[in-house]
Amino acid sequence: MKDEEWFVSVEKPKKCEICGDCDFEQDTDTFDTWFSSGQWPFATLMSCSSEKLKVQSEKLDDNSFFNYFYPTSVMETGYDILPWWVCRMIMLGLYATEKVPFKEVYLHGLVRDSKGQKMSKSKGNVVNPLTMVDKYGADALRASLIFEVGAGVDQRFSEDKVRGMRNFANKIWNIGRFVYTNLPQVQSSKFKVQNDNSKQKETMDELTNEFQKIEKEYHLQMEKHQYSQAFGLTYEFVWHRLADHYIEKLKEEVKNGNISVLKVLEEVLLKSLVLLHPFVPFVTDSVHHKFKNKYILEN
Repeated sequence: MKDEEWFVSVEKPKKCEICGDCDFEQDTDTFDTWFSSGQWPFATLMSCSSEKLKVQSEKLDDNSFFNYFYPTSVMETGYDILPWWVCRMIMLGLYATEKVPFKEVYLHGLVRDSKGQKMSKSKGNVVNPLTMVDKYGADALRASLIFEVGAGVDQRFSEDKVRGMRNFANKIWNIGRFVYTNLPQVQSSKFKVQNDNSKQKETMDELTNEFQKIEKEYHLQMEKHQYSQAFGLTYEFVWHRLADHYIEKLKEEVKNGNISVLKVLEEVLLKSLVLLHPFVPFVTDSVHHKFKNKYILEN
């Protein structure tokens, strides 16, 4: 039989369907995909070195790198492979180290097509993520898969949703551009600390207090792995409160050179970028870098 010719049978066949030979011998060199996948914690943590990762710490030398990070904190995967992948990682971890490889497992749902069908090449209903990235940007695609999606719940892919997240990324950029272009680039008599009237101060205090409540709730939701809720409340605040409400009320003061108003807006914006960074990392980093000349994780 030629090497490139194969046939598949569930039961042991009586004869080869190609050449008619009856002499069969089971191949002992088999590849168990899930057994291999179960070695993920070892394959990742034991294949890295502190030098390669540029880790500046005596605690993270090559000999202790695995021991330092293992067990990990959270394992994230789709619910459909819980019995095959997650369980095998646990078994292999217990066998090799007598420790479970992670403390928590976060299960996300499946991304289905617009009709709710599971995507597959045979059905021809697969959406190429690179096409969406080229069309709308990586942030937009990433955010669309998180926004208003419950943990472990399947979702129908919607290009309209990706488009909406693209609009949100544009909104973040435009907010940053408005604040940044009004910052005093050079010493100018136009920009000076002004005595804020009671109405302006009330608005700024209201903005600061509202953001502090959002920030507190955000961290509570993130600690509970309620990522969609954390993203959603930050999305609502940045678009509909910071942009549509507060900036609209204060934009004339900004344009008139009220530096105290501008500084409050800048502070709230930069803190909001930090909250949004896990969900839309590229646009938040770009805007943050404009203000601080460094990226968010460099803080």
